Amino acid sequence: MHVAVLGASGKGGSEIVKELVARGHTVTGIARSPDAIPQLDGVTAKAGDASKPASDEAANNDTPASICRFPAVPPAPPPPASMPTSTVPSRL
Repeated sequence: MHVAVLGASGKGGSEIVKELVARGHTVTGIARSPDAIPQLDGVTAKAGDASKPASDEAANNDTPASICRFPAVPPAPPPPASMPTSTVPSRL
């Protein structure tokens, strides 16, 4: 089967790519930095950005299966500097 992997250049995504190839699948790896996608037989690296769906659509238009390996929810911003980090008094 041919599988597209979004986020294929990261730690988790590159491991998914390697496992898919080891199991006999062909892979289109999609990442902002396609040069960082594992260069293996059966892997095609393409540029794409998960924050720009049109670029991913163009890179992923003919694959029967897709795996998305990037955070779906952005990390929470840090608290403002004026906010106390703890409301429990320290006993030290």
